Amino acid sequence: MKKFSSISFVSVLVLASFALLSYGQEGGVGGSAFYKNDITYSTEVVTPHINWATTLPGGPIKSFFIPSVQYGRDLVELMQRLSLQPTTVSIDRSWDINCWGIGDYYGHEYRGDRDDFQTVYGYVEKDIVGPVQFEVMVIPGLNGWSRMTRATRDAILHRVQLGAGLVLLHPFVGDVQGHPFKGDEPVGDERIWEVSPLVGVANDAVNERGYPEINQDAVTKGKWEVAQKHFITEGLPLELIPEGSIGGSFYKYRANGEVLIRSGAYPIVAAKTYGKGRVVALGYTEEGFTPQSISPVETKIYWDYWEYQYSLLARSILWASRREPDVRINELTAGSASIKLNLKSSAPRRIEIEIDGRNAFGQALGSQRQTKDLVAGETLIEIPADTLRPPTGWSGGRQIFNVIIRDVQLRTTLNWGSATLEWPKRAMMTMAKPAADVYKRGETLSAVLRAAGDLSGLQMRMQVADDMGRLLGVITKTARGERTLTYPLADFLGKFALVTGELVDERGAIVDQVRARPVMIVQDTRRPKEYTALVSFGGTKHYLQDAQMRMVRGMAADTGFTWGGDVDNSLNIPRGSFGVYWYDRGPTTTEGMEQAIADYQRKGDFESLGYLTKKELFKRTGDKKFCNERLLSTTQGFCERCPTLCALRPATRRAITWTTTSSVMRARSPLTATRSTSIGVRGPWRNSVPG
Repeated sequence: MKKFSSISFVSVLVLASFALLSYGQEGGVGGSAFYKNDITYSTEVVTPHINWATTLPGGPIKSFFIPSVQYGRDLVELMQRLSLQPTTVSIDRSWDINCWGIGDYYGHEYRGDRDDFQTVYGYVEKDIVGPVQFEVMVIPGLNGWSRMTRATRDAILHRVQLGAGLVLLHPFVGDVQGHPFKGDEPVGDERIWEVSPLVGVANDAVNERGYPEINQDAVTKGKWEVAQKHFITEGLPLELIPEGSIGGSFYKYRANGEVLIRSGAYPIVAAKTYGKGRVVALGYTEEGFTPQSISPVETKIYWDYWEYQYSLLARSILWASRREPDVRINELTAGSASIKLNLKSSAPRRIEIEIDGRNAFGQALGSQRQTKDLVAGETLIEIPADTLRPPTGWSGGRQIFNVIIRDVQLRTTLNWGSATLEWPKRAMMTMAKPAADVYKRGETLSAVLRAAGDLSGLQMRMQVADDMGRLLGVITKTARGERTLTYPLADFLGKFALVTGELVDERGAIVDQVRARPVMIVQDTRRPKEYTALVSFGGTKHYLQDAQMRMVRGMAADTGFTWGGDVDNSLNIPRGSFGVYWYDRGPTTTEGMEQAIADYQRKGDFESLGYLTKKELFKRTGDKKFCNERLLSTTQGFCERCPTLCALRPATRRAITWTTTSSVMRARSPLTATRSTSIGVRGPWRNSVPG
């Protein structure tokens, strides 16, 4: 196989491909009237979604958002479901992702530094203080309300008083006294509790390295429940989101408005008016704009739960912007005989009702479109359930029906909602367990499947897919209590194999399903002289991974890195095995080194010593406790393979190693079309050698 001595060719390919996915230009970036070091969010990369409200009466909602860099795709996902005209400023609460996460502006001089967010918060000020009108502003907590400039905070409050909407995600003051950022005021701005309908939560912290930390004392966990009827919660069964099914984490707020969703005594979603404006606050522990993702394997939540998390946020934005429709859903329920829909309209009108859905395992149900005439007031509509039953019949467990109500002539969405129906299971899958956690390409994957209940007439089926969303094989046998099924992994292209065990009846309906933990598939022969381009920080929410991996692999690249934090590419390799990450190197100046040594001699805190400080102390004292045995073994192993390089003077060796390992290119992440990442080389020079 032909190999390349540099990554320039791969760089050109990946950059050319990724550059097609966002629309950065010399002005109007992110919808602003001025130039900024940011990107414009695009829906060009389409992922599976429900078109809840992609066309609205009155057109797209003129809105302002602060998406995170790491989870910036959340805004694109929202744009696929709700008609928006967004102005955006990308800010990540982690300073390093904020600084280096957008590759076109890779460096401190472009977007900030540790404890310095002034550049990006300056962009927010220009947009919010400027003349452009917004129907709604969506403001996440990030590192606290007080981190925004005084002019920005004043303008937000003024806009809401005059009638603009405001959606707050995890609002809190911010610990400007305990850990001030550059430009912070000396005291936190408590006015956030005047405008927010959720109040009184303690601040999240910022640690000594500048990273945000969730204040665990301010967080608890419980199942969500609807507290009262409201447009935001109508047609939204909370059992369709993990937080309403098994419970989720949220901050311990007090209510200062109407509580719409709660868990026990704690409010989670609340609403109020502030002046002429409407405000919604959501108090869950966030991952981007939505609650934290869950593991479908561990929770056995296999349906598209994120659709309903985005639906909750979309309804909050609609209500805050005063764009809720004239057609309201009084009742939406599903039974074995029919789906009942009770609608209330402010005037007579003709509507179209679209109903479709899926079962809990992803199989499509039937679909219906009907035209109905509404009277002024309430209209009861019943749709026979048989018209939505798929040809295979109802599967076991949950059936999910999604309803969208549109104006017949204008095709605009007037409302939407969902309903569920539970169908009994005659048998259950109890286990799907592969024989090993890791396989090589070319080996045969083996898995044990177990089931219980009435298995007569059923088939036991194992499906094998890869992490690019492709179904590779289906193995079917007559069902019994336990079976071992196999699948050959010849020419496997993904990084993980996904194994699913199912019971299927004679018509093809899934009676029950269970999914195994992903199985890592590695190459059969390690080829140390070949290279792979790595898109670092390439992770995303699990339900977006298929689309991301198809695009990355399409450019002959891969995701992941092994040199920082707790990330180990699922190899269970301890931090530091591949060299010293530069965050951990310690002081690089004579003054800094002497100060670090003096601090150690005074405090005796060994764990706080950086690598270079330990190295200097070893030189001065000869005490081997300052040696990193893992790094020494890494260096020795490297020198056995590369004696010529190791014979060079240390300074020269470091220069060569750094030049090779820092061969990175900057490119937009293919899926998000919102952020850029470093792309490095994996090969014999991938990780630095201590010298």
